[in-house]
Amino acid sequence: MDSVSSLSRTSSAASFSSSDDITPSAINASRRTRKRFTNVQLTMLETLFHRNSHPSREEREAVAKAGDISSSSSGK
Repeated sequence: MDSVSSLSRTSSAASFSSSDDITPSAINASRRTRKRFTNVQLTMLETLFHRNSHPSREEREAVAKAGDISSSSSGK
């Protein structure tokens, strides 16, 4: 059997030891809410990243402005 296929993944919450001070509620409190993009915004972002997987700040800001997206959401 391939050694890679026998590895299992654990969630980040499960990897904390019992002596850690971080509780599951503290982990959830620090998570950012997920940004929902419209189909038009998704198309604009996908087009940008298909052209260049590492767009410049200017390119990201131009797409963000054109799509009414915050620049931090367009791929910081």
